[in-house]
Amino acid sequence: MKILFVEDHLSFGPSMAGMLADITGVERVDLFRSKALALEALTREFYDLLILDLTIPANEGDLDIAPEHGQAVFYEAIKRCPGIPIFILTGSEMDDFIKGLVRHGEQVDLWGARAKKNTLDYFEKENADRLFTEVEDVAREVTAVNAVTINTRGKHLGLSPGAERCIRVAARRMGASIAEVVPLSGGLSRASVVRATLRNDADQVLHATVAKLGSLGEIQAEIAAFDRDAKRLPIGFFPPITDTVDKGACGAAAIFYTLAEGYARSLFDLLAEDEAAAVRALAIVRERMGIWINARTMRRATIADARRRTLWDETFAQVVSDNGLNLDDIEANALQYVESCLHGDLHGTNILLDPGNQPVLIDFGDVGYGPSCIDPVTLELSAAFHPDAVKLGLSAKIAPALSSWPDPDDYYARHPFPAFARACRDWAYDVAGTDLAVLAAGYAYAVRQLRYDTVNKAITLDLLAAICQRIRTR
Repeated sequence: MKILFVEDHLSFGPSMAGMLADITGVERVDLFRSKALALEALTREFYDLLILDLTIPANEGDLDIAPEHGQAVFYEAIKRCPGIPIFILTGSEMDDFIKGLVRHGEQVDLWGARAKKNTLDYFEKENADRLFTEVEDVAREVTAVNAVTINTRGKHLGLSPGAERCIRVAARRMGASIAEVVPLSGGLSRASVVRATLRNDADQVLHATVAKLGSLGEIQAEIAAFDRDAKRLPIGFFPPITDTVDKGACGAAAIFYTLAEGYARSLFDLLAEDEAAAVRALAIVRERMGIWINARTMRRATIADARRRTLWDETFAQVVSDNGLNLDDIEANALQYVESCLHGDLHGTNILLDPGNQPVLIDFGDVGYGPSCIDPVTLELSAAFHPDAVKLGLSAKIAPALSSWPDPDDYYARHPFPAFARACRDWAYDVAGTDLAVLAAGYAYAVRQLRYDTVNKAITLDLLAAICQRIRTR
């Protein structure tokens, strides 16, 4: 267990830190005397517990100590690390401010024990015995949750301490002692999608789950999108949510979906093996997403408005500047398109398949309303750009055809998977409303790819130039 201890007293602080460090299960105690250093540590490190004296200086060496500096640390802690247990140290009886802090306390299952604990308490300095008892209790729980083993089959997944804590908490709640974690997507977003197989000490599988690991804001947005829109899809086409972890992981959070055994392949995998089977699976995906498309409206806007569904203005401006692009005339084009609910990130790895090639849709973080053709255009082009498609060799085969993307017949003639390309494009034209809407979706996708260092910029710029040329001369 790692403790952030904020205390300005020159003798009491080090003495307390030493006694805290001697508690079984305590790995480290970081002692800081000032608001500035405490806030820096909160930004940099993962902590299991904050012990905070409110009356501290703003900066190291300052003589002016005041409660507002400790209060600033308190509020920043609950903002950056929601759910972190906070023990307030006070040299006097509880004052009005500390009484007011009660509203920030919660009862939360922080460590997967299926027992809720208070996230906020206060202790008088002259009566530290109770503090040590509570720290010992936290240390036992942290030791227990950290005892859950995460196996990655030897791979370095780059999971943050917060993401690992989320996995361990969910595993412990299920009674598991081992979580075997493999990535489901080599995508480029900040969030990670993994498959976690949870096992007990007898190596028996207790639960198979898909986990979306990200920031608290990302996970809350996905939960909201799932409740609002994903539940409208046909039963069996989306996995149900079984657990969420959104407290006690220093700003990290996770959502866990039940996934039946056997969903081990993605649509990319199937496309690499059997194009005809991939096209059949794609037809099922399209049919099952029809409930979203059916609730549609026509919109009039500009290409810039449609592009914002894929790439916000600030990032777009940076991409334009970095690549010396002039896209003002493209962005200003009037556009009519069909709007409906869409997945928003419909690449091949977000479509998983069972042994009978029945698809299930995952990752609902970008679900919302926008141009209906974005999903099929994204799926089509993801086979050329997504990192998992690159690993499977799909990208290298498709890349030579990309410059002809605006001309469907020429594109299909050059495409190594013409039936797949045609199925995606037919879907796009069927739901777009106008041909220009399909071009706008391709334009937005191509521009977005330029923000990533992993893509082949020459090929991407060629695709973008071809689309812009078609828009300008249509």
